[in-house]
Order: sequence, then structure tokens, then C-alpha cells
Amino acid sequence: MDFQIEHGSLAKAIKMSGESRALSAWLKTTGCAGRQLELKAQAPAAADAEQWVLASVEGGVSLYARKIDADLLEGSRLQWESAFGGGRWALDSPKAKAACGCGMSIDFGEFDAKIALLQPAGTQQAAKAAPKF
Repeated sequence: MDFQIEHGSLAKAIKMSGESRALSAWLKTTGCAGRQLELKAQAPAAADAEQWVLASVEGGVSLYARKIDADLLEGSRLQWESAFGGGRWALDSPKAKAACGCGMSIDFGEFDAKIALLQPAGTQQAAKAAPKF
């Protein structure tokens, strides 16, 4: 899978991941544009491993993506954006069609609609809930 941490953001990813040296990423159905990136600084639980894919390993940090989000995250780059008073992780995705005004949520347009149609019954509701770690 081609989903990576942008090279200039690797130091922040290493610091955030701490001893686990892992980041888990998923898309949450929320926000004014439709989907919001969520990150957790740990690897998925062994019991839930079949629901995740190892997207990349860079600088010793393993980046995991939830399988039901893999098609939307394919080709994306995760990057840290510094801002006054802190910063945030941003998703640079070739599949994004629009973002809300603050940039916190993304609209994947027809990609999102196609993926919803292809998901087995019951997984669409699972996409709305945060994964367990």
C-alpha cells in the first residue's frame, strides 16, 4: 500500500509514536466535508490485526491503516503542519475532492461513494466508530 509519512515530518512521527514506534491511522465519518483523519500512537491490538494493513515503515516507525479505509488512503502522504500555538497532522491525498474551510475534514467525492457501495453489509457502520486498541 502506498500511504507514507512525508519525509520532513518523520521526526514528529518518531516523537509522537514513542516507545511503540507505531502510528495507526483511520478515517472517521465526521466534519463538514465528510471524513476526518484520526491517529493513535500505537499498533493495532493483536486481536484486531486482520482489520489493519501495514502501510509503510519509515525511520523505524510503522504506519498502519484500517483496511476499510485503505482505498481512500492509497497514494496519500501524512504530514505535520506547524501553526501558531501548536500544529496538526494533515492528509495530502490525490483522491480528495474538497476540504472544509479549516482543513480538518476531507470530501473524497466519487471515491467515497464507490467504496461505500463495495463494502460488505455492516462495515459502513463500523467505519463510523473508532477502532479498539
